[in-house]
Amino acid sequence: MPQIPSPLDVSPSTETRLLSLVPRPLRSLIGPAAVVLLICLFQWPILSGIYKFEFSSPDLANMTFPDFEIRAHALREGVIPIWNPYQFAGEPALGHVKPAVLDPLSFLLLAAPLKDGHIALRYIDAYFVFLHCLAGLAAYFLARELRVRIPLSVIAGVFYAVGGMTGNTGWIEFLTQLVYPPLVLLFLLRSLRGRRSLANAALSGALLGISWFSG
Repeated sequence: MPQIPSPLDVSPSTETRLLSLVPRPLRSLIGPAAVVLLICLFQWPILSGIYKFEFSSPDLANMTFPDFEIRAHALREGVIPIWNPYQFAGEPALGHVKPAVLDPLSFLLLAAPLKDGHIALRYIDAYFVFLHCLAGLAAYFLARELRVRIPLSVIAGVFYAVGGMTGNTGWIEFLTQLVYPPLVLLFLLRSLRGRRSLANAALSGALLGISWFSG
């Protein structure tokens, strides 16, 4: 039976002709820029303030945001809050199921200016969308490593960022953890293919370890 071409199937020659319209230094940026743009359009209700994901669950107000507040003030005092004195007569923060104490990405949010001593919701909204963009870019680069063409890699990145667990969780800790798996696989594949095997294997393992501290 004759195969019906998919509307998403862009032939290599068509892709090459489209890329030729773009200045050479910018060609490598087309795919990542498209991923970020499409994710931001999807998340526009959050960026514009029309929708507040913070109100989707009381657990965010009772657990996630107080944790960010403690860590934001600790950062300004030059302290890593590995001990939480406010619960159960004190407990180790690293003993939580989702500690995120050593999550490197979270320091971008923690360093944001405080409003009346608290992290402003607009910064939390922007950080939430930023994590979705990072997840989408990670999936995009994994697809490119698998030699998927640019248009389909863009679709893969966007779908990874806005669908499944990544697109449905309101927990910033869980969302942060989902940024890393595509990158772990990307560097693992490079190592297995003999491309700077030790360096890429080390990066894959390091990212896997960081993900454990992210949520």
